[in-house]
Amino acid sequence: MVLPEPVLPMSFLLSSSRAGKLLSQEGGAEGDFAGCYACAVLKAAKVKVGPVEVHKLWSQSGVRWQDLLAEGKSAEEFVKANVSLEGMFET
Repeated sequence: MVLPEPVLPMSFLLSSSRAGKLLSQEGGAEGDFAGCYACAVLKAAKVKVGPVEVHKLWSQSGVRWQDLLAEGKSAEEFVKANVSLEGMFET
């Protein structure tokens, strides 16, 4: 699938989470708000461009689930419990 222009990099999830005060300026999350926000954005992107392209963009971005979660929160547990993004994170 060809992506429409302009396309925002996945790193915008971090900067927009900070701007929306879902993350502190230092990057620490309070609760799961930034992670849930990322899930919603990724689900919308999946509908628009498909799961393979979303996976590719996420992989290339360097953004990690842990970057979007509170300190000490397990990224693996969060993804298992909250991320229903079939086809996006399987290789």
